[in-house]
Amino acid sequence: MSAATIVAGALLSGPIAVLIVVAVAPQPAWTDVDAFARSYSPIQALPYLLGYILLGGFVMFAAVCHALGDSSMRLRTTAALVFTGVYAALVFTNYTIQLGYVPRIVAERPSFLGALTMSNPASFAWFLEMFGYAAMGVATWLVAPLFGGSRRGTLVRALLMANVVVSIVGAACTAAFDGWVFSTSGFASFAGWNILVIVCFATIAVSRDGALAAESRAHL
Repeated sequence: MSAATIVAGALLSGPIAVLIVVAVAPQPAWTDVDAFARSYSPIQALPYLLGYILLGGFVMFAAVCHALGDSSMRLRTTAALVFTGVYAALVFTNYTIQLGYVPRIVAERPSFLGALTMSNPASFAWFLEMFGYAAMGVATWLVAPLFGGSRRGTLVRALLMANVVVSIVGAACTAAFDGWVFSTSGFASFAGWNILVIVCFATIAVSRDGALAAESRAHL
């Protein structure tokens, strides 16, 4: 169920929500607060509203890995819970700003709005987002050894480990290059991450009768 929630959250908050926003009320490329406020619509908060689904799925996944993992993996799964907590705190805060605070102050057009809205690729909000997902990448790397023992389990383990690389590189590029998240490589990274997450957790979600869990326990 946690894996299915992650897949649903990735699809809904990512490509589906973005397409809806682009079709109904797109934001032009960022220039300043005034231009953002003139084009603002509440529908633009849809990706963040649906992002709570993705966040909840990751939290449940880390909790399940800790609860059901072999006792020999307890140190790694406990650390994964801590990193997941860091991720949840950062990203929940960011989505709350986008969904609750930005709509509240957009009519006033304060200058600091540019540092809060994710429409600005250089905003502080993107650092909360990308560094939060880097922490979640560390969590998936920590629980990756729980999976294995079959072709399917090995694929899941490899994808969980790849997630830490993609996530940390994304955070590093956000810090190193101004506006990177809206660049061609930034969009490619976003698309690649979504594909990686959907394939990984769909593979877990479609396993029936605990087959993947049984294979992985045998591997440990």
